[in-house]
Amino acid sequence: RRGTQRIGLGDAEFTSAGSPGIAMVQGQIAPLHVAGGRSGGMLSWAGDVASRNPTLVDQAEVAALLDALAAKQIPLPMMWPDGWGPKRLAGVRPRPRLQLTTPLADKYRGPTDFLGAKVGFEYEGARVESGASGFVAVSFPDGTAAVVERHAQAEREATDRFLALGGKHDTHLAEYRVHIKRVPTVAAGLLADGWEVVRDAAKYRSPGAVNIRVTSGIDWFDLEGAAQFGETSASIGAVLEALRKGERFVSLGDGSLGLLPDEWLSKHGRWLGLGRAEGESVRFSKAQLSLVDALMAELPEATCDKQVAIARQKLRKFDGIEARKEPRTFKGELRPYQRQGLGWLTFLAEFGLGGCLADDMGLGKTVQLLAHLADRRKQGERQPWLVVAPKSLVLNWAKEAQRFTPGLKVIDYTGLERAAVRGSIGRGDLVLTTYATMRMDIEVLREIEFGCVVLDEAQTIKNATSQAAKAARLLKATRRLALTGTPVENRLEDLWSIFEFLNPGMLGSMPAFQQAAKSDKDADGMVMLRRALRPFLLRRTKATVAPELPARSEQTVRCELEGKQRKLYDDLRTHYQTQLLGRVEREGMNKSKMHVLEALLRLRQVACHPALIEPKALPRAKGASPAGASRVDKPVHVESAKVSMLVEMLEELGVEGHKALVFSQFTSMLALVKAELDQKGITYEELDGTTSAKERDLRVDRFQSTPVKDGGRGVFLISLKAGGVGLNLTAAGYVFLLDPWWNPAVEAQAIDRAHRIGQDKSVIAYRLIATGTVEERILELQERKKELVSAIISENAGPLSSMTREDLEWLLS
Repeated sequence: RRGTQRIGLGDAEFTSAGSPGIAMVQGQIAPLHVAGGRSGGMLSWAGDVASRNPTLVDQAEVAALLDALAAKQIPLPMMWPDGWGPKRLAGVRPRPRLQLTTPLADKYRGPTDFLGAKVGFEYEGARVESGASGFVAVSFPDGTAAVVERHAQAEREATDRFLALGGKHDTHLAEYRVHIKRVPTVAAGLLADGWEVVRDAAKYRSPGAVNIRVTSGIDWFDLEGAAQFGETSASIGAVLEALRKGERFVSLGDGSLGLLPDEWLSKHGRWLGLGRAEGESVRFSKAQLSLVDALMAELPEATCDKQVAIARQKLRKFDGIEARKEPRTFKGELRPYQRQGLGWLTFLAEFGLGGCLADDMGLGKTVQLLAHLADRRKQGERQPWLVVAPKSLVLNWAKEAQRFTPGLKVIDYTGLERAAVRGSIGRGDLVLTTYATMRMDIEVLREIEFGCVVLDEAQTIKNATSQAAKAARLLKATRRLALTGTPVENRLEDLWSIFEFLNPGMLGSMPAFQQAAKSDKDADGMVMLRRALRPFLLRRTKATVAPELPARSEQTVRCELEGKQRKLYDDLRTHYQTQLLGRVEREGMNKSKMHVLEALLRLRQVACHPALIEPKALPRAKGASPAGASRVDKPVHVESAKVSMLVEMLEELGVEGHKALVFSQFTSMLALVKAELDQKGITYEELDGTTSAKERDLRVDRFQSTPVKDGGRGVFLISLKAGGVGLNLTAAGYVFLLDPWWNPAVEAQAIDRAHRIGQDKSVIAYRLIATGTVEERILELQERKKELVSAIISENAGPLSSMTREDLEWLLS
């Protein structure tokens, strides 16, 4: 064909293929161009056709013919007579389809980790596989037919999408496949794009709406409902069971597989997981009412029966708790916020619930508890109450009880003499014991029915698997209370341990809570958890309830390491950068944790005082001594920038008649400070883990009662572990923190020894930091941790809980 001129193939005297080809027609030679730019065997095919009689093709077979020609890649130009043949459709975008096939295990290679995959397309109901091009014949319900031209671009885009999601193309075998671990991601992505996805005979379905209803039983709540998957559905119990198993799909009644509603589950699933699957529903215990209430608040579309509505309404009374005046038998006057606390404790008693009083240090948690005990005695309760406290606080409880509730019979169940008072426990009002005694005597104590068990400094049982936590859970009591300023010291699991003691089962099983608490940066999830805990956890800060307290300020004093101390620190840091980072690279962070902790400890110690490090702990080249150390195992004697700065400031404060507290985590650091103070003639009190309870009180009274001008001691040296809680040292207006730690709450407790009710001076806290050391990095980490304070109650501050190699490299930089 040339323009409007057409000739039959048989009229051409000669043709040859090429680019261009040649044709001889009526004695004239002309270039021959083949449609599409290549012959593809068209001339030989056309010649063969020309030598035959015309081939008759039924109208219904036209599409099959065209598709067969396209499959052979013969670019035949089509000329359609007007008004003839089936309807022709172009530009139709197909619906992609993925067929996954589980292969039989190879007897030589064993099971494979890949599923076979076929990418296909559906045009107006007719299915074709990828890789071909051309036309598709389709038939419509009304009996008509059509020929659809395949959409090559749409098919290429769909195949590229499959590969981008994780599909593989084996070019050698010319087939597609998907790794079995990638199937959920591939299927979810393709379903979202409108694909049809089938595995063997099971069709995958996208999730739709989730419907929830809560009903009540004798002592449980059942959360019922279903997730929709097109025309079928799956019970919420089945959905959560699949989630718990780590699956991404749930089996549906029609044999298909439903893709789990990830968006819905990411918001609610982990907290629903605190219940247990019970058939087609999820069951929560009565102790988990607040959790059910919080869940329903997050699910406005959820419905409930009348009994559940009544229970939720009773729980809402918490919002209307009124302050309660202390009884006349209480010798003292509670502050307004303490009366609010007494009202909250009364609310818990009336409902038989346990709770955690988590007020700031110094706001009088002990006083509120004693007022509550006196009030319950007035209401007719007669069973003895048991208070479990650190050894250093037992005497303080006895003194406070004698002062505020002298009418109560207090039994000291500690020490070697405790066997003598064992028989009188049932006749006492307040029984005092220590965590160590509770562990040792749990077989005796668990047989006694207490009216209430109170854990003071309840963070002691933060490790749910510790002997103290296990023993505390064995105690029998009508209800339980916890007192602590830091219910979350290291991880959210600390909170689980305390609440498992207070209200067993409230936060589900430990594994379920650990799973739910993994994403502690999820603001929505933390809001829901805070809502669930709100009735059972009362926390007030000094800033909000005790505005009459004098101002408290914190300052960072930076000390510049010089001379031998600087060289020693830099040598040690270089050593750990080389050795430790290499180990982490080879073995991973988990297997290197002990080495990481040791490295950070050594660097912190050198930043405080080089004498804290012994030569045998320092890195040394083969056959050489470490910098600044002798060859014998004696402490390294070089100056400490921190101690020099501290002594200088303490001398100035002493001249002005001020008193100061000095805290360190290292008792050996305090010993070094003592040596310097002795040389300067500065008098001091000291307190560490070896100080007896009696001697502890004598030293505190001496420090509190005698002013510096009258010969009183102006400095109190305290180890952080021994003196971080249970001390009232309002005579001091200054606090020195010699070494920072990961958790700001620990430092806050130390400062609160001075900044508490009864303080009439401004309190200034100085944090001594060695510049250019890991201590500066710790300060930055503290700022990061403070972001989690408002999420629940306190800091989630385990130093290695989520540390990466990059974090470690940053700490050592």
